[in-house]
Amino acid sequence: MTGQEDSDGDAGQLRQEAAAWFARMRGPEAEQHRGAFEAWLARGALHRAAYNRIAETFSAGKVLKDEPQGTLGFLKKSSVRAGMLGGILMFFVLVVWGVAGDRSPTTPAGSRGATQYVSVIGQMRRIPLADGSVVTLDSDSLLSVRFDRTSRYLRLERGRARFEVSHDGRPFAVIAGNDRVVAHGTVFDVGYRDDGSIEVALLRGAIDVSRLEPGKGRSARRQVTLEPGQRLVVAPHSDLPAPEAIGHEADWTRQLAIFDRAPLSDVVAAANRYSVDKIVIPDPAVARLRVSGTFRIVDARRLCTRLAEVFGLTVDESTPGIIVLRRQPPK
Repeated sequence: MTGQEDSDGDAGQLRQEAAAWFARMRGPEAEQHRGAFEAWLARGALHRAAYNRIAETFSAGKVLKDEPQGTLGFLKKSSVRAGMLGGILMFFVLVVWGVAGDRSPTTPAGSRGATQYVSVIGQMRRIPLADGSVVTLDSDSLLSVRFDRTSRYLRLERGRARFEVSHDGRPFAVIAGNDRVVAHGTVFDVGYRDDGSIEVALLRGAIDVSRLEPGKGRSARRQVTLEPGQRLVVAPHSDLPAPEAIGHEADWTRQLAIFDRAPLSDVVAAANRYSVDKIVIPDPAVARLRVSGTFRIVDARRLCTRLAEVFGLTVDESTPGIIVLRRQPPK
């Protein structure tokens, strides 16, 4: 067997695993599998990239399926696109039936009623909700949404989101980790940081942030009210801190980031959020170089080229999926 065949076999196995995890994490038992799922993702960039490609394929299938009749009529005339549609939909019918088809009748009804929205790496999605609210999902994010007659309940599973809340009389609650945000007609961000903490930032309106007690009741332990221009950064297993000013930061929904004498490692971490190909700095001294300026961080290669010019570095792409920044060798 050739090396290429080995690689193709590994890739096929990884695609199957990613498809199985995608179906499982969209099912009613997702929380029971979350630890194992996060461990699978943490095995490397190739696992996360495979998962995001499956999510992207599923999204494409939904778009094709929902096209108007006139467009579907055109698809019937196109064997290539019709075949792609059938393949995508059949693939996911089989995966979801095989992985999530064993739903227990004891599954809470609320879990079944949730709708999930996902963005792949490098994608930003603006999603109108049924109540008139709008959610903007940042790169590589997952949000579950469940509305009923008396409440609007959302859970940010990973990533970051901006919520523009419509008034309709029902509470609008967002859960991230053990933190709950209750909005009163407002615009705010909720997101996970690399260190596991959760950041909540208020742009307009009013929100209450509370930390939930573990257990079935999930009662609030303490509550902090934010004013526009304030944020909270809550570390895992810690109490709610005092609010702090957001400061002068670029709007992430425009894919911009401002750095003021930040270490180069911070710039790289922000860029890696938007790229399947990950930037790596093996030299700690290079990672500590200070950077100031406003950067569009969605193009990892272009960013690396710019940083290399500024700091006299080299860009090494010899390893697939990795972009290495190094000092130039001495002449």
